[in-house]
Amino acid sequence: MIEHRGARVDSIKIAWNATVRRADLSGQGVTPHVLRHTAITWAMQRGVRIEDASAFFGVTPEELRRTYWHHHPDFVAAAADAMDRQSGAKLGRGFRPND
Repeated sequence: MIEHRGARVDSIKIAWNATVRRADLSGQGVTPHVLRHTAITWAMQRGVRIEDASAFFGVTPEELRRTYWHHHPDFVAAAADAMDRQSGAKLGRGFRPND
């Protein structure tokens, strides 16, 4: 449940529409889901622990791993480190095989 000044908010449409106008995002297809997805992606890119992101965003750790883990700096880190040790090449922790 969402509250504002102690009263239940039944709909966020008015506030959402005003916010979209103030941010000059009208007509760009921005939705609360898009902003949530962006915020979670940024959290992963900044290395936030799965458990912390799960609690903050209200998303299960499994969903975070399935949908967002590939944005995390630790994604494939063990494999990249192993390749570094094996080949002597420096792929580095930022190595992403599909980038």
